[in-house]
Amino acid sequence: MYPWTEEKVQGYKDTWAGWSKSGARLMFRPNFTLDGYYFPVQYHEVFYDLYTFSAARGMVAVDMDSLTGHYGTQGLVNYVIATLNHNREDSLAELENDFYSAFGAASASVRQYFELVTDVSMKSGFKSPFTDNSIEGGILYLDLFLVADTLFTAEIMDKCWSLLNQASAATEPDSVAGRRVAFLKNGLKNAELVMAAQVEFRKYKQKQENSFADRVRELDQFRASVEDGNAINMGNARFLEDRHWPARAALSIYGKKSQEIKGWQILFDPDNTGIDKRWFDVRFDYANAEPIKTDSHWSKQKIGLDWEKRNGSQFLGTGWYFVRFDDIRDSDEQTLQILFEAIDGAANIYLNGRHIHQRPYPYKGNVDSWKEAFFISLPNDRLKAKDNLMSIRVEKHKGLAGIWKPASLVIK
Repeated sequence: MYPWTEEKVQGYKDTWAGWSKSGARLMFRPNFTLDGYYFPVQYHEVFYDLYTFSAARGMVAVDMDSLTGHYGTQGLVNYVIATLNHNREDSLAELENDFYSAFGAASASVRQYFELVTDVSMKSGFKSPFTDNSIEGGILYLDLFLVADTLFTAEIMDKCWSLLNQASAATEPDSVAGRRVAFLKNGLKNAELVMAAQVEFRKYKQKQENSFADRVRELDQFRASVEDGNAINMGNARFLEDRHWPARAALSIYGKKSQEIKGWQILFDPDNTGIDKRWFDVRFDYANAEPIKTDSHWSKQKIGLDWEKRNGSQFLGTGWYFVRFDDIRDSDEQTLQILFEAIDGAANIYLNGRHIHQRPYPYKGNVDSWKEAFFISLPNDRLKAKDNLMSIRVEKHKGLAGIWKPASLVIK
């Protein structure tokens, strides 16, 4: 829904009114609460308008789906939504006054803070830079953090902090009102740290000198310090960030001697004969293998797209990845590891012809293991100084599959 333009709002009303006039009984089941992610995006005024409009025109049931739980930044809009569902008599002004009254002597400053972020959210003229509107809930649920610093600029954030600091000064820190102000500040601090990390991530993608890893560590440390307060939905935050940012495990190697593994090739194994024919053996000729990157699934790359064009559907089953690399250790006393940022599917890993690691899917019952990073240590007795062959058999029969995030050699 975001940005909440007059055109979109009127379109909603026209559609609802049309069905209502036809005699239909309607359920109000929006995904509006996805908007804003964990930023202080406030759309309570428009929500109140649409909810009361619908209630007066044939609404017989309500299902408020997709409560993301970022209460530290979206407390006002969540309060209005929750209250409307058991009390439709109060005006919007009465609901706002009730919410602000919970902050005692700080209520005036808190009101100014929410009025500011409401104006920024609704009246700034912010335009989405994204074009994919097919995602339920809107792309600014998924990707707002990528561009949030252009909406909540440094100037706006300074004003936000000034108002919340005024609110803190008006209350006793240990009072109920003081703790509630601190709750708001935790939500805003999280947003600020995310935007700072995203600024560095842009440099990270351009291979420029940056402090992205440091900013993410700072963000994670802050979240750990406030996790028990429920100002931020930690799981939702990480889920959406991990769609774009490198795995936290990848950032853990920042500053260590490491090297991304490149030059991967792949062979599809539609008849599943690779093990019997010893495709993992150092003598196996994989000259017919095709180059592939490890930044997306195989069905999204040339070999997968060519297969789908020929066969009418994407390739599912077994694929074999091959790559050669040199040892980067300075001595045999060091341990050489590989960090896989993500493998989607069951993986069996071979080094110079010997099986060294098995990672089933789901791994230990974890259905999210397809997107999680993991380390494996390479056995010294199989490592050579030069031209090591790694063969990885990946198998999956549903959805996407493959090594879809980078792998790196790391000295432990």
